[in-house]
Amino acid sequence: MSTRIILSTFACIFSLAITLPANQAGVQTIAGKWLGNADTPNGPVDLAFEIQQDGNQLKGSATVFETSTPISALRFEDGKFSGEITVMGGNYRLVATVSEGKMTGTWEQVGGDYKGTWTAERATVAPAAGIAGTWDIVAEMPDGRATYLLELNQQGDALSGSIGGDMGSAPLDALSYKDGKLHFEVDAGSGVYVIDGALEGEGLKGRWAVSGGGDSGAWSGKRKGSAASAQPSIAGTWDGSADTPDGTMAFQMLIQQNGDALTGRIPMPDGAVTMNKVSFSGGKLGFEVDYMGGTYRFEATLDGNSMKGKWSSVDGSDSGQFSAQKKNP
Repeated sequence: MSTRIILSTFACIFSLAITLPANQAGVQTIAGKWLGNADTPNGPVDLAFEIQQDGNQLKGSATVFETSTPISALRFEDGKFSGEITVMGGNYRLVATVSEGKMTGTWEQVGGDYKGTWTAERATVAPAAGIAGTWDIVAEMPDGRATYLLELNQQGDALSGSIGGDMGSAPLDALSYKDGKLHFEVDAGSGVYVIDGALEGEGLKGRWAVSGGGDSGAWSGKRKGSAASAQPSIAGTWDGSADTPDGTMAFQMLIQQNGDALTGRIPMPDGAVTMNKVSFSGGKLGFEVDYMGGTYRFEATLDGNSMKGKWSSVDGSDSGQFSAQKKNP
């Protein structure tokens, strides 16, 4: 197994469980969200992790390639962080100093010669997007589901809006939004509908009811243009299998995305194979790899957290089917 693969993977995703001293010293300097990177033989690898306090312990998670591995022998005391991580059969020691919202430290292979540095900074939490915007609404009605378009506008503390459907649109009355709770009423002519809901991440959930009693039901909404309605993410770790002339071949793809740029690699026993010409558009993935003297083209269609497609040698001599499942989606 290539040491380069092990080292470059060490930053993938790690879960933290740090036992504090009895006085819980340093909790305020370690708890929270952190963003950083680790220097590896294959270049810097981005890290994003969050640490939370739970009684006398700090627990958290960090994300790269959407895989995870625990850290053992963890300590955080007097501004010093330390622990060990095991990845693909290799053990690595992590140490860092935490000061003024920054982690600065080193990693080294236990019983080996490989070592490097890693850093992280406390993330700045962006303000909530608020309630303003366009929302795709689905309501459970007595005769089935109905879809609507909810428009919410905000200027300072003033709110206004409208809701539209197949029968036209209507203004929102008694509109209010406070502490994540939304309320409004709609005069539909045949009756007044009272709608209450709550903002939960990128979505809205709530109940509607006819004023004065009668029908009621649940409704939900997604912000138009939000991540929930955008193209699914291809970045992450994918466990795949390909049909080859020699039988089924298992493999793993590690795909990274930085803006519109996509890169990836396939770990192999004799070293990582680089994924070339990686593209992803309209739910379709394409890339090429050079392996054992040949060039192979892979094309697949994404369906949620799985993909199916075909591979073929560029010279047309071989081809087959392949599929992959996203790991820990």
